[in-house]
Amino acid sequence: MAMDLIYATGRGLKQGSSFGQNTFKLFVDNPDVEKSVCLHLDVEIEGPGKSQIVTQNFGNGTVGVNYRVAKAGNYLIHVKYQGNHIEGSPFHLKVN
Repeated sequence: MAMDLIYATGRGLKQGSSFGQNTFKLFVDNPDVEKSVCLHLDVEIEGPGKSQIVTQNFGNGTVGVNYRVAKAGNYLIHVKYQGNHIEGSPFHLKVN
């Protein structure tokens, strides 16, 4: 399945700051999926504060995810492709 070919990595999946921008990356291991990944990708952050999320497809199989959260606390990062969680999602995030 396509969601098994998308992997997430980066410090921003586990630790974050409420004072600045946090990041992680998604890697797409399938050229057919790579072209349309952002059309079918859904990133949500669930927790005690509001979040702002921006994704950027670099066109080389890498998608950058930048986010900000409003409050410290424990959050969940849900990363889905075509409505299905990718491997490891939801990710447990602690924001200071």
